Amino acid sequence: MGDKPVFRVAAIGLEQRELRLIEIVFRHSQYNSNQYQLADPGDSHFDLLVANVFDPEGRQAAARLRTAGGGRRLIVALPRGMAPGNTGAISVDRLALQLLPSLNKAVAALQADASDVESKSEPKPEPKPEPKPEPKPEPRVRVRPKRSAQPLQVLVVDDSATVRTQLKIALERLGLGCVTANSASEAMQQLESASFDLALIDVVMPDSDGYKLTREIKRDQRWRKMPVIILTSRSSPFDLARGALAGCDAYLSKPVPFRALQQALVNQLRKSLGIEDLSALMRLAGEDEPSQRLGSRLARLFGR
Repeated sequence: MGDKPVFRVAAIGLEQRELRLIEIVFRHSQYNSNQYQLADPGDSHFDLLVANVFDPEGRQAAARLRTAGGGRRLIVALPRGMAPGNTGAISVDRLALQLLPSLNKAVAALQADASDVESKSEPKPEPKPEPKPEPKPEPRVRVRPKRSAQPLQVLVVDDSATVRTQLKIALERLGLGCVTANSASEAMQQLESASFDLALIDVVMPDSDGYKLTREIKRDQRWRKMPVIILTSRSSPFDLARGALAGCDAYLSKPVPFRALQQALVNQLRKSLGIEDLSALMRLAGEDEPSQRLGSRLARLFGR
């Protein structure tokens, strides 16, 4: 057992009995290919994070991990009674059965990433055994103030004050937090100073365009896992291709129906958070809800 690779696991947002169960699973995993150790609370040196993103601390830890990057992996733990679906998340009801397979899968992904980085590096004159690298200090990031029921945060980038206001109304109606920027440079400043769960980006802006901004986001390991939706009046096949090449996760053409915007947000947040049921994190307009209840301002904006 001593020659097995050892990986440190942080668990955030879980109850004490669930942490106790994780310790028991690790203690009785002598036949597993990897060895796992539960990191102490507050320890920033870990390889894998198991987080309940329905808990404010768990969601903040997951956001910090996505922002910091650094070759670590997130396993989403769902509260009791919530089905994981096909998202790769695990249920705390089935920790004993699902924890080790999920951790092993995450370790395999880490090792694949490390092999890819190594294959791209320059060859050494003489191969030498490399010493075990010291843990790198976690990058300094601005953490959102801790509070209960903190909404998911969306960054809206558009040079039109009217569009920014209308999108803010729509997002807040869905129970999402919204921060706006009127240019690509202001958007980068917002990304440097706060954590976001998704970005809505226009194409035409005074200092740059949405394609360049999307490429800049996707090339940075701190933000590349954040979904980017391009929302623009340009809808030609050429523009759609440019959006795909820039790395956007979805492309919407103005005017977009309110429900189409809602569905795009739900689809991308499900993928990035690893959660099928988002009802505890955002408000969804029901299919049978009369359009009048959505509000005339939203109807006019999204062309319903």
